[in-house]
Amino acid sequence: MQVIVKPTDECNGACRYCSAFTAGKQTCRMSPETIEALFRFFRRYLEETPQDTVDFTWHGGEPLLLGPEFYEMLPDLEARVFGPLRSRVGHLIQSNLTLLDDRLAAALEKLLHGRPIGTSHDLTPGVRLLRNGESYDDRWLDGLRFVQRRKIRYGVILVLHRGHLAQAEKIYYFYRNLPDRPSIRINPLYSEGRAKEPGPLHITPEEYGRFLVELHGLTAADGGRGQFEPLRQYVGGGGPPKSLCCDVAGRCADTHVGVAPSGEIYNCGRFTDSNAFRCGNLFSDDSAHVLASAGKQRLRQRGDYLRRHDCAECRWWDYCHGGCPNDAYLSSGDVFAKTHWCDGLRLFFETCLDPPQSGARGPCGSGPRGRGRRGGGRGGRDAPA
Repeated sequence: MQVIVKPTDECNGACRYCSAFTAGKQTCRMSPETIEALFRFFRRYLEETPQDTVDFTWHGGEPLLLGPEFYEMLPDLEARVFGPLRSRVGHLIQSNLTLLDDRLAAALEKLLHGRPIGTSHDLTPGVRLLRNGESYDDRWLDGLRFVQRRKIRYGVILVLHRGHLAQAEKIYYFYRNLPDRPSIRINPLYSEGRAKEPGPLHITPEEYGRFLVELHGLTAADGGRGQFEPLRQYVGGGGPPKSLCCDVAGRCADTHVGVAPSGEIYNCGRFTDSNAFRCGNLFSDDSAHVLASAGKQRLRQRGDYLRRHDCAECRWWDYCHGGCPNDAYLSSGDVFAKTHWCDGLRLFFETCLDPPQSGARGPCGSGPRGRGRRGGGRGGRDAPA
């Protein structure tokens, strides 16, 4: 079970497309009682499902605002609550890296046990911002160098928006050349939070698909050195992928929950931001109630519905399963719709996954060779959730 925990919805950032931002909403933090209730809830879940594990992803907001004391407390509380089941519990964290110091890093190292920190970055100036007026990019690069010095693994998320569409080559070589070869994930900007209304940063599904095609061409021309999702899950397997990210796996009703600072439980972290598909509460419900909730049951019916309707004739079903239900909900108000990004994904699949005819090299086999191999991105040999 993947548990996206938002211990706070506060943030020291003011990013223009923040999906967790709600105008006028009073921010809050999880109380110690809520954290203990969280652990006790999932101890009972592990007792009832001996074949499963639980991964907590500490998200936000900016989770490091809770300070080192919070993360120093978690391993001890975990040991006390989970006891012998502790070996089936893991942790991840998503942070903007701007608050890291030695004490926080030491606490995270003890909590994560070698697993990576996720972080987000943007190559377009003036999009990711800090509330205090400092440069997000400068502070983020400082944080990146900090985790590199401490040999902490990391991964990077890039939110794809209009400012990136003409920068595929720059994006490819900047992130491909980062030290330690982190995983890089490209997520299209979606209409939530500060970006809820259409604006100059939004892109169309077709633009998303064309960007993936161009990025894949750069990767192919570079001998596959770039480690970019969602490309990597699709390419090279000779057929439908064996492992897919949650947004296209079609199983999130059984594999994910999101927990808000108040203890309210939703289908996943994105539905926590949307305040939709509430499944229960840590203090009043158990895992059986949450997994059998009306919201979960409805989402479980989505695949069958799509196979009879929007996706009935699609030969790419095993590659995307109708896409993320939250994308469908945000664009249409209906999780039984297919993903808003369908046309872009299909463009990528049909261009890059079909065998080329007559041995001709299509757009995925072309691109600049050898450029930028030893890096020229900011952050040294090349520098990135």
